[in-house]
Amino acid sequence: MITSTAWPVLRRYTGASWRPAVVLLATATIAAGWRGNPLTPDATPADQAATTHMLAAILFIVGAAALTRLTITVRRLVRQPARDEEAHVQLEDIRAAASRPGGQLLEVHRIQWAVNAGQRAWVIDTANGAIIDYWFAGHTFSPGCFVLVGPASHGGEILSYLPADCVAAAGRHAERTRLHRSEVLTRDRSQRARQEGVEAKAVVEAAERLLGR
Repeated sequence: MITSTAWPVLRRYTGASWRPAVVLLATATIAAGWRGNPLTPDATPADQAATTHMLAAILFIVGAAALTRLTITVRRLVRQPARDEEAHVQLEDIRAAASRPGGQLLEVHRIQWAVNAGQRAWVIDTANGAIIDYWFAGHTFSPGCFVLVGPASHGGEILSYLPADCVAAAGRHAERTRLHRSEVLTRDRSQRARQEGVEAKAVVEAAERLLGR
């Protein structure tokens, strides 16, 4: 199922898939002009047939490319919620591991420099928000990665990490869950308000009937 938050992404990707189509059609029009206008009285049947076949071939290619792009996009959007949920579980697991004694979960903020021996980066301690100048021995990470390291007494051994795209996917799942809960809460409030209105109306009508007797 494609969620409501996925529709803007779908529109963006499907819109982008038509831009190459416009370029190809413009190219076909220019190419047709080079061969001569097939609609003029002096155009030969061969020119008309060649131009028609060329335009048909280009339209077929454009249509096939757009359909392929749309299929891939829809498939990705259908599978995305499950992948986002899986990433959310992985993030919760790594956070749980960081809560154990000696564990530290770092978010890579900015790379200072990297060599074969490792990488120096500015990182954020997710426990307290502190910015730390950190050296990752034998590893390199992109900004946005979450890295779980062991106690400093053990050289800050890297125990686990979550790539930046998985962190972003976990964020999408959290936002999707928040929006869903908000929608459910709003719907429940509306239903309760309608029910209270019906009950209040029934009370008023009952009182009016009693007074009318």
